[in-house]
Amino acid sequence: MRPRRQTPAALLPRIRAYDFTSHPDSGLRAEFSRLQSRPADVAADSLLPECFAIVAEAVARRLGLRATREQLLAGIHLFRGRVVQMDAGEGKTIAAAFPAVLHALMGHPVHVVTANDYLADRDAKLLASVYQSFGLSIGAVLQHTEEGERRHVYRRDIVYGAMRELGFDYLRDNLKSDPAQRVQREFGLSGAVAIVDETDHALIDEAFTPMIISGSPAGSSRAAIRADRAVAEMIRAQQGKVSELASELESAAGINPSVIPAPSVIPAFAGIHLLARLLLAQPDDPVLQQRFSANPRSIRRAWSMAEERDPELTDGLYYAIHPGSRFVTLTEKGREFLEQRLGLFYDAGELGSTLPERSLPLMEQRRRAGRVARTLSRRYGMGNQVLQSLRARLLLKRDVDYLVDGDAVALIDPHTGRPKPDNIYQHGLQAAVEAKEGVTVRPDSETLAWISVSGYVSLYGRVSGITGTAAPAAGEFRRKYGLEVAVVPPVNPPKRANPLPRVFLTREDKIEAVADEVAARHRMGQPVLAATRTVEQSEELSRELTGRGIPHQLLNAVTTHAEARIVRDAGRFGAVTVSTPMAGRGTDIVLEPGLNARLAQRCIEEIHRLLTLRQAQGGAGVVDVSCLSIDQAAILRAGLDDSGEFHTADGPDGGLRVTLRGGDSRGETRRLDFALGLCVIGTEIYDSRRVELQLRGRSGRQGEFGLAQTFLSLEDRLVNLDADRILKLSACRHTDAAGRVCYAGPEVARRIERLQSAADREGEAQRGLMQDYAAEFDRQMSLYHQRRQDVILSAAKNPTSMPELCRETARRVAPRLAAQHLALDADDDYPRRFESLVEEARLDFGVDCSGLYGTDLARMPAELSALFVARLEQQVSRTGERAFPRVARLLWLQVCGELWPAHIAGLRDSLASQLLSSLNHKSAVAQFIRRSNEAWHEYWELVDAEFLSRLIAFPLSPPPEEPPVSVSRETELLLAHQVPFPLGESV
Repeated sequence: MRPRRQTPAALLPRIRAYDFTSHPDSGLRAEFSRLQSRPADVAADSLLPECFAIVAEAVARRLGLRATREQLLAGIHLFRGRVVQMDAGEGKTIAAAFPAVLHALMGHPVHVVTANDYLADRDAKLLASVYQSFGLSIGAVLQHTEEGERRHVYRRDIVYGAMRELGFDYLRDNLKSDPAQRVQREFGLSGAVAIVDETDHALIDEAFTPMIISGSPAGSSRAAIRADRAVAEMIRAQQGKVSELASELESAAGINPSVIPAPSVIPAFAGIHLLARLLLAQPDDPVLQQRFSANPRSIRRAWSMAEERDPELTDGLYYAIHPGSRFVTLTEKGREFLEQRLGLFYDAGELGSTLPERSLPLMEQRRRAGRVARTLSRRYGMGNQVLQSLRARLLLKRDVDYLVDGDAVALIDPHTGRPKPDNIYQHGLQAAVEAKEGVTVRPDSETLAWISVSGYVSLYGRVSGITGTAAPAAGEFRRKYGLEVAVVPPVNPPKRANPLPRVFLTREDKIEAVADEVAARHRMGQPVLAATRTVEQSEELSRELTGRGIPHQLLNAVTTHAEARIVRDAGRFGAVTVSTPMAGRGTDIVLEPGLNARLAQRCIEEIHRLLTLRQAQGGAGVVDVSCLSIDQAAILRAGLDDSGEFHTADGPDGGLRVTLRGGDSRGETRRLDFALGLCVIGTEIYDSRRVELQLRGRSGRQGEFGLAQTFLSLEDRLVNLDADRILKLSACRHTDAAGRVCYAGPEVARRIERLQSAADREGEAQRGLMQDYAAEFDRQMSLYHQRRQDVILSAAKNPTSMPELCRETARRVAPRLAAQHLALDADDDYPRRFESLVEEARLDFGVDCSGLYGTDLARMPAELSALFVARLEQQVSRTGERAFPRVARLLWLQVCGELWPAHIAGLRDSLASQLLSSLNHKSAVAQFIRRSNEAWHEYWELVDAEFLSRLIAFPLSPPPEEPPVSVSRETELLLAHQVPFPLGESV
C-alpha cells in the first residue's frame, strides 16, 4: 500500500530539523551530491525535507535572506504540481527556487516560465549563485540570445525564459529537417518541468493566444480595403434604421427627446420591443442609453428579449449585434447589400453544379476544377474579410482594444491595459482594423507553425505555477488543467481597509465623486492610485483632476514609455496616479520611507488649522477624525498626545474626537478622514475578479496599511444590468456631502459581487469555447509536427525506413484512385470510367494499368497497388539505394510544407463562413471540429498523392544537398492576440 504523503504543514518541522549552518560550502555541496547519488527507487517526497533545508541554507549564505515559513510552504505546493497563490512582496521568486532544485536533483530539466525577458534575466541572475553552489547549471533564454547559445542554455539544468521565447523555440525546432539543428533537448518537453510565474495570466487570460511563425504574405491588402468600404457603407445605411427606431421609441414614450422620462412613461411591451430592436441595431445609441438610464428596470427585459433572437426583431436591419456575446450576424438584407458591392461570398453551394463532367479529358477536368477552386477560395476569403471588417467596425474600439501609433495599430492587453507591440490580430482582423483606421494595410502571411499558450504548456511532463490571484480561478484551473490551487497566507496580513462600494446614479456623478475623494486624500498627503478600465476613461478622469488643479500622473497604453518612473513615484507622499489595469499586475508600488509618519503629521497640522481657525473667528470647535482601524487611530492619537496641544477622546465609529487643550469644545463639529498607506480607488467592475484583486493588492503590500475603495454608477457597463434591483434597495440610498445620491451597503455589495461572478462565469464560458477552437488547431499542429519529426528521426536512424514509407504510400494511393474511378456500386459506363483511371494513373504516376481492363472490381485495388509499387521499385533502382532515401525524405518534407499553409487557411475560411451565417456558437464549434477532421484526412490524402507523383517523376540525376530549413525572426508574428475566432470577441 502506498504511504500517505504528509501535508505541507507537517513537512515544515522536518525541514527545520535539519541544521546545516555549521557546514562549510563544500560540505553543503557534498550533502547535495549525496542526495543526487541516491538509489533510483527513492521517492522524491523522502528527499524533500533535506533538500529544502540545504537550499534554504544556500539562500541565506548567497543572498542574505532567511527563507520564511510561507516560502517553504509555497515551494512544497509547487513541487507537488499545484498553483500557489502568494501575495505580492512575499518572495515568490525565492519560493520557486526550492522545487526547481529538487526537480533538477531528480534529473528533470526545469523551465521557469516568466512573463517577460526582464524577469527571466533578473531572476536567473539573482539565483545563479544558489544553483551553482550545488553544481547545477542555470541559464536564461532571452530575445537577443543567438541560436548557438540557445542550444547551449537548453542543456542546462534550470532554464529561465519568457513564454514567447520558449514557445517559439519549440515551433522553430519543429520546422527544422535536421535533428541536430534543434535548440531544445531532443527528447522534447515531456520529461521537463514547467514552473509558471503569473500563472493565472498565462494559463487563463493568455491560454488560447497562439504563438505563430509566419512565412510570406498570403494575399494582398485589396480585399481588406474593399470589404471595409462596403461594411462602412452598410453601417451608414443601418444608421437610418437606427434613427427610425429611436424616433419610434420617442413616439411610444410621447415625450420630448431632451427630457428624461419617468420610469412608467414607456408602454411595457411596445417599449421593451423597441428597446430590444434598438439594442440589436446599435447597443451604444444615445437614445437607448438615455432610456436605460431613465428606466433601469427595462434593461434586463430588453436584453432578455434580444437574446431570444426572434427574426422579427431584426426585420429591416442589415446586421444584429447580439448583447453580451460580442457577436455580429448579417441579416438577409445585409448579405444582399454586401454581395451587390463585393460579389457572392456568403454561400458557395451552387458551385457544385459547375464541377466539370467526367466525360471531358482529364486535363480539361482539372483546368475547370481549378477555376472553381479559385472562385471558391476567393469567396471564402472575402466572406472572412467581411466577417473581420464587421468585427473591426462594430466590436473593436480604438483606445480600448487597440491604439494607433503612427502608421501602425498596436493591440492593448485587456487584462493589464498595456500595449502589445509584438502582437497582431490574426486571419484578416489586423488588416480590417488597419483599413478602418486608414493606416497602411498589411496582408496576412501564411502560417507555418502554430501553438497556443495552453497547448505549449501541456507539452510539459509536469506543470505548477505561482501568482498573486489564483483562488478566484481555482475551478477553472481544476477543470481545464487538473491543477489544484493552494493559498499561502502572507507573513504579515495586509492592514488594508475595504469599504463597501458606492453606486451613483450617473457616470458624471461618479467621476465627480472620485475627483472629490482624490482631492481629499491628496490634501492629506495620502498617495492615490485611481484605476479605470480603458484609456478613454483614464483620460476623462485626468481631465477632471486637471480642471481642479490636482497634479497627477497618467499611466495607460499611450504613456507606457513612462511606466517605470510613474510606478516608482506612485507611493510617494501626495502622489496621485490615474491608471488603467497596467498598475495592477507585475508592478510593486513601494511606499516612501516614513510615509505613515508624514501622513500622521499632516493630519495633525490640519486638525490644528481647523481648531485655531475657529478660535481666531471667536469660537471653538471639535474635529471628529474618522479612522479606518483601531491601529491607525492609535498612531494618530500618539502623535496628538505628544504635541501637548490637543485633548483626544474616543469618537464615533472607532475614530477620535479632538479639541484644543483648555479650549471651548462648544460650536460646530468638523469631520476629517485619516488613512495610512496607499489609497486605491476603483471606478468600474472588471470582467474578472482577479483584475480587481490585483489592483487592490497594490495597497496593503507586505502588511502595510492601505485603503481600497470602489465608486460605480448605474450607467456602468455591467452595473446597468442590475440597475432596477439596486434602485429597489431604498434602505441603501444615501446622499453624500455634495448632495449626490448613491447606494451603498451590504446588499448593494452582494449585488455587485453577483454581477462580477456572472461576468466571471461568462468569461470562463467564452474561454471554453475559445479553447474548443484553439485545441483543435493545437491538436492538428501537434500531430502534423509529430508525424514530420517521426519521419525525420526515422530516416536519420534507419535509411531503409523511407523506401518502406514510400511503398506504404503507394499502397494507400492506388486503392483510393481505384475507388474514385471504379466504385463498386456504380452502374454507369465501365469502359469510360476505366479509361479515366488509365489516364490519371499514367499522367500523375507514370503507371500503365491498361492491362487491368476487366479485372474483378474487388481485386482492382490490390492489382493497382502492385503496379504502383513496381513502378516505385524502378525509381529506387534508377536513383540508387543510397540516394533514394534522401530524395524521398526531401520531397516528403517539401510536399507537407507546401500544402500545410493552404490546409490551415482552408479551415479558417470555412470557419469564417460558418460563423458569418450561424447564430449558434456551439453549433459552429461542432461543425468546425467535424470539418477539421475531414480536412485533416483530405490533407494527408493529398500529401500522399502529390508526394508519390513527384517521387516517381523525380529526375534520375542525384539531387543537390538538402538545404537547412530555417525561419528568420523577422518572419515571426510574435504572440498573435487572437485565436482564429475567439468567441469572447468574435462575430
